Amino acid sequence: MYSLEAVSGDKLDTFVEAAEQQRAQLLWLAQRITPYREEAEDIVQEALLKAFRNLAQFRGDAKMSTWLRAIVQNTARDWLRNQKGRVYLPIEPVNPADGSAVPCDFPHPAENPEQRYEREEMEWLLRTEIENLSTASRRAIQLCVLEEFSHRAAANALNVSVITVKSRVFSGKQRLKRAVHHRMARAHA
Repeated sequence: MYSLEAVSGDKLDTFVEAAEQQRAQLLWLAQRITPYREEAEDIVQEALLKAFRNLAQFRGDAKMSTWLRAIVQNTARDWLRNQKGRVYLPIEPVNPADGSAVPCDFPHPAENPEQRYEREEMEWLLRTEIENLSTASRRAIQLCVLEEFSHRAAANALNVSVITVKSRVFSGKQRLKRAVHHRMARAHA
Protein backbone atom coordinates (compact mmCIF):
# COMPACT_ATOMS: atom_id res chain seq x y z
CA MET A 1 0.00 0.00 0.00
CA TYR A 2 1.19 3.51 -0.79
CA SER A 3 2.41 5.69 2.05
CA LEU A 4 2.50 9.47 1.90
CA GLU A 5 5.17 9.56 4.60
CA ALA A 6 7.75 8.41 2.02
CA VAL A 7 7.13 11.54 -0.09
CA SER A 8 8.51 14.93 0.85
CA GLY A 9 6.14 17.89 1.01
CA ASP A 10 8.03 19.69 -1.78
CA LYS A 11 7.71 16.71 -4.09
CA LEU A 12 4.00 16.42 -3.38
CA ASP A 13 3.47 20.16 -3.95
CA THR A 14 5.41 19.99 -7.22
CA PHE A 15 3.34 17.01 -8.34
CA VAL A 16 0.01 18.72 -7.60
CA GLU A 17 1.12 21.94 -9.26
CA ALA A 18 2.41 20.15 -12.38
CA ALA A 19 -0.71 17.98 -12.63
CA GLU A 20 -2.98 21.03 -12.42
CA GLN A 21 -0.95 23.15 -14.85
CA GLN A 22 -0.35 20.35 -17.36
CA ARG A 23 -3.85 18.84 -17.31
CA ALA A 24 -4.84 20.22 -20.74
CA GLN A 25 -1.56 19.15 -22.34
CA LEU A 26 -1.80 15.68 -20.79
CA LEU A 27 -5.35 15.34 -22.09
CA TRP A 28 -4.24 16.46 -25.56
CA LEU A 29 -1.46 13.87 -25.45
CA ALA A 30 -3.93 11.10 -24.56
CA GLN A 31 -6.34 12.26 -27.27
CA ARG A 32 -3.63 11.65 -29.87
CA ILE A 33 -4.04 7.94 -29.01
CA THR A 34 -7.83 7.77 -28.77
CA PRO A 35 -10.41 9.91 -30.56
CA TYR A 36 -12.83 9.67 -27.63
CA ARG A 37 -12.50 12.36 -24.99
CA GLU A 38 -13.92 10.15 -22.23
CA GLU A 39 -11.25 7.52 -22.87
CA ALA A 40 -8.53 10.18 -22.99
CA GLU A 41 -9.75 11.50 -19.64
CA ASP A 42 -9.64 7.96 -18.22
CA ILE A 43 -6.08 7.53 -19.51
CA VAL A 44 -4.96 10.79 -17.90
CA GLN A 45 -6.67 9.92 -14.64
CA GLU A 46 -5.05 6.49 -14.57
CA ALA A 47 -1.65 8.00 -15.43
CA LEU A 48 -1.91 10.58 -12.65
CA LEU A 49 -2.88 7.86 -10.22
CA LYS A 50 0.16 5.79 -11.28
CA ALA A 51 2.38 8.86 -10.94
CA PHE A 52 1.01 9.61 -7.48
CA ARG A 53 1.55 6.03 -6.34
CA ASN A 54 5.15 6.12 -7.61
CA LEU A 55 5.93 9.66 -6.49
CA ALA A 56 8.52 8.40 -3.99
CA GLN A 57 10.53 6.97 -6.92
CA PHE A 58 10.66 10.32 -8.75
CA ARG A 59 14.35 11.27 -8.62
CA GLY A 60 14.07 14.77 -10.05
CA ASP A 61 16.42 14.12 -12.97
CA ALA A 62 13.75 15.67 -15.23
CA LYS A 63 10.98 18.15 -14.65
CA MET A 64 7.86 16.81 -12.99
CA SER A 65 5.83 17.81 -16.08
CA THR A 66 8.15 15.79 -18.34
CA TRP A 67 7.82 12.79 -16.02
CA LEU A 68 4.01 13.10 -16.06
CA ARG A 69 3.92 13.32 -19.87
CA ALA A 70 6.02 10.15 -20.11
CA ILE A 71 3.64 8.33 -17.76
CA VAL A 72 0.61 9.50 -19.79
CA GLN A 73 2.27 8.30 -23.01
CA ASN A 74 3.08 4.91 -21.51
CA THR A 75 -0.41 4.56 -20.04
CA ALA A 76 -1.94 5.50 -23.39
CA ARG A 77 0.22 2.94 -25.19
CA ASP A 78 -0.79 0.26 -22.68
CA TRP A 79 -4.41 1.22 -23.24
CA LEU A 80 -3.93 1.00 -27.03
CA ARG A 81 -2.37 -2.48 -26.74
CA ASN A 82 -5.33 -3.63 -24.65
CA GLN A 83 -7.79 -2.29 -27.25
CA LYS A 84 -6.52 -4.41 -30.15
CA GLY A 85 -9.35 -6.44 -31.60
CA ARG A 86 -12.03 -4.59 -29.67
CA VAL A 87 -14.82 -2.88 -31.51
CA TYR A 88 -16.06 0.41 -30.07
CA LEU A 89 -19.79 0.91 -30.19
CA PRO A 90 -21.02 3.98 -28.37
CA ILE A 91 -24.02 3.35 -26.16
CA GLU A 92 -25.42 6.75 -26.92
CA PRO A 93 -25.13 8.31 -30.36
CA VAL A 94 -23.59 11.77 -30.33
CA ASN A 95 -25.15 14.81 -31.96
CA PRO A 96 -22.45 16.09 -34.36
CA ALA A 97 -23.66 19.69 -34.02
CA ASP A 98 -22.98 20.11 -30.32
CA GLY A 99 -21.44 16.83 -29.12
CA SER A 100 -24.35 16.09 -26.79
CA ALA A 101 -25.67 12.57 -26.31
CA VAL A 102 -28.78 11.68 -28.27
CA PRO A 103 -31.11 9.44 -26.28
CA CYS A 104 -31.47 6.05 -27.86
CA ASP A 105 -34.58 3.98 -27.25
CA PHE A 106 -34.02 0.33 -28.11
CA PRO A 107 -37.24 -1.65 -28.25
CA HIS A 108 -37.53 -4.60 -25.93
CA PRO A 109 -37.24 -7.73 -28.10
CA ALA A 110 -40.16 -9.42 -26.34
CA GLU A 111 -42.53 -6.46 -26.91
CA ASN A 112 -44.65 -6.04 -29.97
CA PRO A 113 -45.41 -2.47 -31.14
CA GLU A 114 -48.75 -2.40 -29.32
CA GLN A 115 -47.17 -3.47 -26.02
CA ARG A 116 -44.40 -0.93 -26.45
CA TYR A 117 -46.91 1.87 -27.10
CA GLU A 118 -48.95 0.78 -24.08
CA ARG A 119 -45.83 0.78 -21.88
CA GLU A 120 -44.74 4.22 -23.14
CA GLU A 121 -48.24 5.58 -22.60
CA MET A 122 -48.27 4.24 -19.04
CA GLU A 123 -44.84 5.79 -18.37
CA TRP A 124 -46.08 9.14 -19.71
CA LEU A 125 -49.23 8.88 -17.62
CA LEU A 126 -47.25 8.10 -14.46
CA ARG A 127 -44.79 10.96 -15.07
CA THR A 128 -47.72 13.34 -15.61
CA GLU A 129 -49.50 12.17 -12.47
CA ILE A 130 -46.31 12.30 -10.40
CA GLU A 131 -46.02 15.98 -11.35
CA ASN A 132 -49.55 16.50 -10.00
CA LEU A 133 -48.68 15.11 -6.56
CA SER A 134 -47.92 17.39 -3.66
CA THR A 135 -44.28 18.42 -3.45
CA ALA A 136 -43.73 16.28 -0.34
CA SER A 137 -45.22 13.11 -1.87
CA ARG A 138 -43.58 13.71 -5.23
CA ARG A 139 -40.12 14.10 -3.66
CA ALA A 140 -40.59 10.98 -1.49
CA ILE A 141 -41.72 8.96 -4.56
CA GLN A 142 -38.80 10.28 -6.61
CA LEU A 143 -36.24 9.31 -3.98
CA CYS A 144 -37.66 5.97 -2.82
CA VAL A 145 -39.24 4.58 -5.99
CA LEU A 146 -37.51 6.21 -8.95
CA GLU A 147 -34.02 6.70 -7.51
CA GLU A 148 -34.29 3.64 -5.23
CA PHE A 149 -33.09 5.32 -2.05
CA SER A 150 -33.73 3.43 1.16
CA HIS A 151 -36.40 4.97 3.39
CA ARG A 152 -33.68 6.00 5.83
CA ALA A 153 -31.57 7.69 3.11
CA ALA A 154 -34.64 9.48 1.77
CA ALA A 155 -35.56 10.60 5.29
CA ASN A 156 -32.06 12.03 5.74
CA ALA A 157 -32.21 13.78 2.37
CA LEU A 158 -35.63 15.26 3.13
CA ASN A 159 -34.80 15.98 6.77
CA VAL A 160 -37.88 14.11 8.04
CA SER A 161 -38.47 10.86 9.91
CA VAL A 162 -38.51 7.44 8.25
CA ILE A 163 -42.18 7.04 9.17
CA THR A 164 -42.99 10.33 7.41
CA VAL A 165 -41.22 9.13 4.26
CA LYS A 166 -43.08 5.80 4.34
CA SER A 167 -46.36 7.64 4.80
CA ARG A 168 -45.66 10.03 1.91
CA VAL A 169 -44.64 7.19 -0.39
CA PHE A 170 -47.72 5.17 0.53
CA SER A 171 -50.14 8.06 0.08
CA GLY A 172 -48.40 9.10 -3.14
CA LYS A 173 -48.70 5.59 -4.55
CA GLN A 174 -52.37 5.46 -3.59
CA ARG A 175 -53.04 8.78 -5.36
CA LEU A 176 -51.13 7.58 -8.42
CA LYS A 177 -53.10 4.32 -8.45
CA ARG A 178 -56.43 6.18 -8.28
CA ALA A 179 -55.39 8.70 -10.93
CA VAL A 180 -54.16 6.03 -13.35
CA HIS A 181 -57.27 3.90 -12.77
CA HIS A 182 -59.49 6.95 -13.35
CA ARG A 183 -57.68 7.90 -16.58
CA MET A 184 -57.69 4.34 -17.88
CA ALA A 185 -61.43 4.00 -17.15
CA ARG A 186 -62.07 7.30 -18.99
CA ALA A 187 -59.96 6.18 -21.95
CA HIS A 188 -61.81 2.88 -22.33
CA ALA A 189 -65.29 4.37 -21.84
